[in-house]
Amino acid sequence: MIFENEKFFVIPLFSTPVFKVKEKFVMTNDLKNTLKKVKMIDNTFNLMSEDQNILLNNKNFKSLKNYIKKWLDFYTKEILKIKDINFYITQSWLNKTRKDEQHHKHRHTNSLISGVFHFEDNKSDIVFHRSNDIFNLEFNYNEYNLYNSGTYKFATESNTLILFPSGLFHSVESNISNEDRHSLSFNTFVKGEIGKYNELNILNIK
Repeated sequence: MIFENEKFFVIPLFSTPVFKVKEKFVMTNDLKNTLKKVKMIDNTFNLMSEDQNILLNNKNFKSLKNYIKKWLDFYTKEILKIKDINFYITQSWLNKTRKDEQHHKHRHTNSLISGVFHFEDNKSDIVFHRSNDIFNLEFNYNEYNLYNSGTYKFATESNTLILFPSGLFHSVESNISNEDRHSLSFNTFVKGEIGKYNELNILNIK
């Protein structure tokens, strides 16, 4: 997004492309019933599914997996314009965040693009964190925007998806509601040929 008026414009050079899908996934009754039965185990500050490859292992998640794959392909091919490479989901797991629980600040290593699918409307924002300061100084600002913020919050909506580069630090604020917050997270990697033969950096990933 370029900020522009009649006298100037600002280019968000080398920006980080966080992709929020507006199209809602249509939940099936089978999936709703399956979610209630998934075994959860302790995570750092909340709960996660014991099955950490749930999109692959559970047939009732097939339609959700297809929805995620459709938008993953759109994000990589139409937004990022990556060619000759196929992205695939490596791991996927459910999260359950109860009242006053949260997700700590973290990033997803050994992954290229990560995503979060939210099953309910906003109970706590997902927060993305800038990895480097613009000036390496702590200025005071009249207001915060995309250019000067150290963090940026996204309210979550039911049955929608957010995709982002896996190295981007993020967290989830405390769930202050009396209802549990449910989401699904996943990581990805690639298959195919990257680099260029004449530049001596070609790599075939199978």
